[in-house]
Amino acid sequence: MLPLYEAKMIHHFDSRFSTYNGATQAQINKGTLPRLTHSQHDDPLCVPIPRYWVQEADTLDVQKSKPEKPSYDHGVRFKLEAQQWQRSWLLGWRDVCRSADERTMICAALPRTAVGHKLPLCFPTECPELLVATWSSFIFDYVARQKIAGTSMAFFVLKQLPMLPPSAYQSPAPWLGQAAPAEWIRQRVLELTFTAWDMQAFAQDLGDEEAPFRWDEERRFAMRAELDAALFRLYGVDRDDLGYIMDSFRAFQNNDRARFDRTKELILNVYDAMAEAIRTGVPYQTILDPPPGQGPRHG
Repeated sequence: MLPLYEAKMIHHFDSRFSTYNGATQAQINKGTLPRLTHSQHDDPLCVPIPRYWVQEADTLDVQKSKPEKPSYDHGVRFKLEAQQWQRSWLLGWRDVCRSADERTMICAALPRTAVGHKLPLCFPTECPELLVATWSSFIFDYVARQKIAGTSMAFFVLKQLPMLPPSAYQSPAPWLGQAAPAEWIRQRVLELTFTAWDMQAFAQDLGDEEAPFRWDEERRFAMRAELDAALFRLYGVDRDDLGYIMDSFRAFQNNDRARFDRTKELILNVYDAMAEAIRTGVPYQTILDPPPGQGPRHG
């Protein structure tokens, strides 16, 4: 049996966002679950507890031919082998969303498991970390909410959103001394995502063979700000427009003004530091010590 992951159990760079462990009936009825605490996130063996479990065969078997009368069960079962997916991880996003929420596009890499129909999946053949970083950014979220008219981030909507071509991540970045940003992004996505052993396969596909990273809120906050600043630059957004875009996240401001102000300020500071790197020709230096991808790990 495999745990059935629901969309509400994931968040940006976090496949362990919430759990049914300890959930009250009132929380379940409302569609909100207890979130894993900092100490739980810092436990590399801690995993979310699902409400339902699914037979492994329902997710992995290949149905060679369609039945004469397709059943409901045949229609909803997601068969990874039919997608020729051999990785030991998945990449999905929350289907249910609203442009008025704090964030609209919420995605994450997660272990290879069963998922509900409100957690759609995609199967990137290369560089999944670039997709995760882009989809998790404020600039992509801003564009997404311009297109959302209902409450669903459906496949046809996501396919219409502007994604940078792979060449954009491999081209010289002036704020990195003309180095390509792909590796720079990979190191940050790796440390943000690989915080538990159940994501080891994802880390290995990114070239990492060590233990999971410690869950450090301050490091994570800084790495996400650097990724957001970099994506604003890669999308060609100038400083004034960056401020306007951030201010358009009204729900974020209303939910936690202090956190919003701190987030916007750090992104702008990193963006300005990147501008100074372009002006001087000296590559941007990370605000983290040790650098991303070299943070503390579990023993």
